[in-house]
Amino acid sequence: MKRARPRWLILGAFPSRRGDVFGGNLTDCQVLLDNGLGEHADLILVDSTQLAVPPPPLGTRLAAAVKRLWRVGTRLLRHRPDAMLVFASAGGSFLEKSLVAAAARLLGVRVVMTIRSGHFTDQVRRSALWRRLASPLLRVPHVQLCQGLRWLRFFVDECGLPPTRCVIVENWTASEELLEVGASRSPCPREVIRILFVGRLEPKKGLLDLLAAFEALTAAGAAGGVELLVAGEGSLSTAARERVRAQGLGGAVRFLGWVGRDDMRRLYAQADLFVLPSYTEGLPNSLIEAMAAGLACVATPVGSIPDVVVDGENGLLVEPSDLRGLGRALERLLNDPQLRVQLGAAAHRTARLRFRAVTGVQRIVAVMEGGDACAALLGAIPAEAVE
Repeated sequence: MKRARPRWLILGAFPSRRGDVFGGNLTDCQVLLDNGLGEHADLILVDSTQLAVPPPPLGTRLAAAVKRLWRVGTRLLRHRPDAMLVFASAGGSFLEKSLVAAAARLLGVRVVMTIRSGHFTDQVRRSALWRRLASPLLRVPHVQLCQGLRWLRFFVDECGLPPTRCVIVENWTASEELLEVGASRSPCPREVIRILFVGRLEPKKGLLDLLAAFEALTAAGAAGGVELLVAGEGSLSTAARERVRAQGLGGAVRFLGWVGRDDMRRLYAQADLFVLPSYTEGLPNSLIEAMAAGLACVATPVGSIPDVVVDGENGLLVEPSDLRGLGRALERLLNDPQLRVQLGAAAHRTARLRFRAVTGVQRIVAVMEGGDACAALLGAIPAEAVE
């Protein structure tokens, strides 16, 4: 007998201890739930969150992976979902999620995967072993969601995935609340200019480069009346704090730790510009959120960021590890309030047109359901994503 409503299993970030877990996947999953994904199907949610940063020892992670595989397997057999959405990362996460996808396909479940880590592309490009693994494993799901045009090209050109197995679904984290922050942003300059960094405090996020550039601006007297806000935690937490203390910048740099969603909205509203000098990315949620909030953004042209940020039009781009370039971009925005307003307004328009949560939900629903709506998306390149 045909069900009244489809069942979709989602393997993503659904921790029971919500206040202890932060990160991009948690935001991705929560925004889907908050914006009506459950109106289209009965959802079966399985958590695959890494609960410790930095990651725990390999043995601990393997034990957790076995438990997740057991939970997913039992739910597949018990609930017989019509489709499954899998959030994957790089390394062991990709291998584990590919195994889950293979098991689901054997049971006749439609599988959609989204890889959210820019480190995945680095692994494949730098390792012959990962190249040999990635090509067949990427074909296990029926559809791979691509965060942007560069991801689609990577899957097709470098991994050999047919274009008809790919759908571009750009990040959907421009919530209505953040867009309202951007729409109501005042052009009047503030007495203290606040620079905001949001992300894991890891080497690949470029935090130490940002601190070095900020130190240089301070030494040159170009950062008077400026405050750097750092939201996040990670392996560099202690070293970054010690560096700031050693430089005597404790009054100008504030480490906020992980910030909850409501407080994060207030933080975006209080900031004046956003900086993310990453070495590798997929398409960072924090950048999309900052754009939605109408902030002038400085970022690096890695991952799918160049699909979104056009240098000098809706943000500024600097190469990874280019400390002088980063310093010049910051100094330019600090000294030119009109440019901050102009870039922030353009960033807000970009986020409103391309990254609204409701739009992302609509595209994911189409892919999960299959049929004509999904067929129209497969291999298609949105006009706004073309360079």
